[in-house]
Amino acid sequence: MFGSKTGTGSKDKIMQVFLLAVGVAFNAIGAGIFILPNNFLCGGATGYGRFIAHIANIPTSYAVAIVSVVLFLLGLICLGKKFAATIILGTFLYPACLYIIETVPGLQDLTHDKLLASVFSALFIGVGVGIVIRAGGSTGGSDVIAIVAHRKFGVSTAAVLNVVDIIALLLQCTFATVDDVLYGVFIIILYTMIMNQVLIMGSSDAHFIVVSEKWEEINEALHKDVLTGTTLLQGRTGYLGKDQQVIICTVRRRSVRKVKDTILGVDPVAFTTMVPASDVSGRGFSLDRYYGRNDYIDD
Repeated sequence: MFGSKTGTGSKDKIMQVFLLAVGVAFNAIGAGIFILPNNFLCGGATGYGRFIAHIANIPTSYAVAIVSVVLFLLGLICLGKKFAATIILGTFLYPACLYIIETVPGLQDLTHDKLLASVFSALFIGVGVGIVIRAGGSTGGSDVIAIVAHRKFGVSTAAVLNVVDIIALLLQCTFATVDDVLYGVFIIILYTMIMNQVLIMGSSDAHFIVVSEKWEEINEALHKDVLTGTTLLQGRTGYLGKDQQVIICTVRRRSVRKVKDTILGVDPVAFTTMVPASDVSGRGFSLDRYYGRNDYIDD
């Protein structure tokens, strides 16, 4: 994860994988135990999988696996191996967890109180997705479509995600009751609120100051791998008196982990300071990050 061979780097990587697995499992619990047994509507790959399962009369976990693998291949072809590596865990672990939930007796009959089920589904999904994002990963699924559209055509990620989810919901409306639809909308609103609370817990937007002899490589990596902007200031080291470019970078909280990994991956001994940033405005925060060229930078 850090590009370092130190024991600390290995421990951090293990912890990251662990958190990703926990987040994906929470997401699967919310969907498999509370949403699917109660026929609530859901978005993303699960929503499309639920529609395919209804049409083809196959288990939902099988249908979700098919959708997830197709989207994984789309990401691999369009965005490359590096991107595919970030979603591989969610792609295969999520449908596997759904399959386990489907086959273990009693899990899908945990509660038939629809209000209780909707609240707990939102709780598990919101916490799960929040953990995954904070750990620097992705659940994969329909996110892939939005990222591909953004990278290739400059379309807003949020807009594409909304369209993809709306289509998934409309497809499920063909075999859902009005109550199922309303509960589905309620769950989406609630888990989004919970996810946002998990994301801001203990952190905010972050402001990085980086001093390194490899500042050019770090600067390029931040642009290419994190897709974030930077500012270079002319500085001088206090002890050696060497002229040195200083990198300043402000990012959204969900990108903090990736920025740290990128910096340390280029220069494990880079002097890095991170401080919380609030009330950030400008390109990439209060304005779109389009600079009039043929490149867009992710939010």
